[in-house]
Amino acid sequence: MRIKALYVTALLVFSLTGSCAYYNTFFNAEQYFKSARLKKEAAKGREQIPRDAKKNFQKAIEKSWKVINLYGDSSSWADDALFLIGKSHYELEEYDKAREIFEQFAQKYINSEWLPDSKLWLGKAYLKLGENEKALERFSAILAGDSDDDLKAEAHLYLAHLYFDSETYDKAIEHYEQVLELSSDEAVSTEALFSLAEANYALGDYDRAIENYEDILKYDIPMTRRYDALAKLIDALIEKKDYDAAIALMRNILTDQRYKDYFSLIEVKLANISEFQESKDFARSQYREVLKKYPRTEGAALAAFYLGQQFEYDLGQFDSAKVMYDRVRKEFAKSEAVEEAGKRGKLLSAYLKIKNQLDKDFEDLYKLEHGDSSLVDSLVTGLDTIETVEKQFPDRANDDNAATDERNRAIASQKDSQNGNADKENSAGPISERARLKKTKKVKEKKVAVSRNADQVQKSIHRNLYNLGEFFLLTYDRPDSALRPYREFIQRYPQDTVLTPKAYYSLYTAYQLLGDSSDAQKVKADLFELFPESIYSKKLQGRLEEKNKQEISAAHKQYLEAESFWDKGEYDKAIRIFRHIARQDSGSQWALKARYAVAWLYENVINDRDKALEAYKVLAAEFPNSPTGRLARKKIAPPPPEKKETAPADTTAIKNKPPQKELIENFEKKLAPKPGTEKNNGEMEDVEPARKISPFRKGLLKSRDKKTGNKKDDKD
Repeated sequence: MRIKALYVTALLVFSLTGSCAYYNTFFNAEQYFKSARLKKEAAKGREQIPRDAKKNFQKAIEKSWKVINLYGDSSSWADDALFLIGKSHYELEEYDKAREIFEQFAQKYINSEWLPDSKLWLGKAYLKLGENEKALERFSAILAGDSDDDLKAEAHLYLAHLYFDSETYDKAIEHYEQVLELSSDEAVSTEALFSLAEANYALGDYDRAIENYEDILKYDIPMTRRYDALAKLIDALIEKKDYDAAIALMRNILTDQRYKDYFSLIEVKLANISEFQESKDFARSQYREVLKKYPRTEGAALAAFYLGQQFEYDLGQFDSAKVMYDRVRKEFAKSEAVEEAGKRGKLLSAYLKIKNQLDKDFEDLYKLEHGDSSLVDSLVTGLDTIETVEKQFPDRANDDNAATDERNRAIASQKDSQNGNADKENSAGPISERARLKKTKKVKEKKVAVSRNADQVQKSIHRNLYNLGEFFLLTYDRPDSALRPYREFIQRYPQDTVLTPKAYYSLYTAYQLLGDSSDAQKVKADLFELFPESIYSKKLQGRLEEKNKQEISAAHKQYLEAESFWDKGEYDKAIRIFRHIARQDSGSQWALKARYAVAWLYENVINDRDKALEAYKVLAAEFPNSPTGRLARKKIAPPPPEKKETAPADTTAIKNKPPQKELIENFEKKLAPKPGTEKNNGEMEDVEPARKISPFRKGLLKSRDKKTGNKKDDKD
């Protein structure tokens, strides 16, 4: 009996200690996970997960698997452990592994208390992996079930994110507002408020966006998030053109030392407002002050970038613009302005190379035609003494007595010199004429000022003049600046049967892009008359068969797929594909065409004016300097005051619309890539996309109308 009692006691002790160790292992895993999430949240906004946070997530996974492996997958803590493993993989951004774990969880632990939560996390993983339809199903199922309010709030949050990413902002706003009603979690509520503000901002409802940002500031949030809210609040005030309120808010921030790390950004923003108010000289002084006060900061990088923009667009000083663009990386290598500044600098470098060479060509041509006695060869060489004598005394160079006569004159000259020098000279003894000539200084022989002959210079002008026109038309998207080099090329080289017809064609294209149909027709008529059999004449006359031997790109294939849905009347599917193209292939011709297609469908087929305006806003923001972007800006611009005697403001509207097929063909022609801009895969080079490059202000890059002319070009 006593032995049995001892056995039961020992079994009980073993059971209790084993259970305690079992719980402690999972408890440690849970602590690692919580610690890692806190560290990751504190570093929010960084590109990479902090190393210590990543290490703790990995330890949480390791400890959780230990629980399952040691005690079995049917033990009481196994479902907790597997759920924690899935969450850790998700936080590590290993979304494929997280999806696998959560799908396994849903099959194995159908009675677990964590099942509803695991479905939410599975939906989040689907969302990150781009499996939007599966994500939509999961979130909708949670909302349709009897889950608690906080879980439903999170489902609403991620559904809202799904609609936000597809630019269906009205639907996104509905779900964000549901989050605010249901959630008791402050972190979830602030995230919903941030996104709600962004959705209202995207729709141009700046008053509501301002209210949302002000509500965010009422929460106890980290300083980084607080500053983000303030910065976006300032952006909304600027969009409303309420500059006084924006300036007052920024001045107040500059007095608060909690924001000292952001002072450079605030002062850049103040300079931005000076620019918006057309005080550009003062803005330049403000940008320079930022460079002086806050070197090696993000604000300094942005100041250099904005100075580069002023030099490029407003002053036409391309060399100074390039210096500033190159400085952006030096000031702050991690600035999101670096990429765009690099593109602009490279672009201007290409221009300056052509322009400087062309200047030298014309200078050399002038020297060759008129001569230039002021320039000598920079390499000075000593001349052979005999050659010197022959040149100076050609009739005596070979006379044996000539050297003697010269020697005698040298000796007589030495005797007549001053006493102070006489002793010194006499000590050296008499010298020969050849020796005297060897002691003469090396002379500079005047040479031709230009190292090239006239034919080489003319060839260089021929090449660079044409390249300058190509640069402005195709690379820099400035057809107005391309007119002069093309016209001069045609005037100089009327007999060139290779490039001159192409110059006529390019000149015609430039006039078309500028909307100058009269001059375009004149140029076309000249092309037909002078070069009737050129490929460019045939192309404009429709006599040239298009042969596309290149493989079409993935974006092109997707575009054709969207068009097929369009033809079938399945407009929602077409729009979904167009938007996917625009997001995945941003900056390309297919992104531009896709954005326009979405806007055009809403305006002309679906007849949803609000969504059409929303789509045109996105198009104008992403491609502000393209002809289509300018068209979009006209679409979204407020109508001018009505005048009975004038025509409607929207000149694009037409009463009798052509059939859909013809509309599509016109649309294709309008947005087709210009000759020479295609890559091998048929896509356009991304020259100047206006994407937001900093969370400090949406749409950081300035949209400038390139038709306003350029002072640099006018001087050229």
